[in-house]
Amino acid sequence: MTDIVQLAEQHAGLPEEIQIKAGQALTGDMAAGHEQFMIQLIKMVDDGVLNLLNPTSFLQKAYQSLDEVQRGKVDLQLINLMDQTRHIYDFYKSVKTPNASPQLQTMVEQLWQMKSKLEEEVGDVLKI
Repeated sequence: MTDIVQLAEQHAGLPEEIQIKAGQALTGDMAAGHEQFMIQLIKMVDDGVLNLLNPTSFLQKAYQSLDEVQRGKVDLQLINLMDQTRHIYDFYKSVKTPNASPQLQTMVEQLWQMKSKLEEEVGDVLKI
C-alpha cells in the first residue's frame, strides 16, 4: 500500500489550478431519501428548531424519561450528531459547494447511521 508521503511526492509537481479542482466537491444526484432528510434538517435549522450551538435543542421531551445510563449514551453522541449536522448545513449553505453531491450524501448517511444506532439503543429521543 502506498503511504501518504509517496503520494505527496508523486503529485508534487501538479499545477495549483489542478490541485484546486481536485479538492472541489462533485455535483451529482443524491438518493431521494437522503435529499429529503437533508432538506428537512436544513429547514429545522433555518426555522430555529435546531440550534447548531445548543445540543439540547436536538432533544425531544422523551429524553427526560431515560434512565441515567441511557442519558449518558445520548449525551456522548449528541455533540457528534450536532457537529455532523453543522457540517451538512455549512456545506449546503456554502456558495462554493453544490447542494447535491456524493460528498453531501455521504455526510447525510453518516448522520443517519449515528441517529439510527442511537435510536436502537435508547429509543426516539431526537428531533432529527
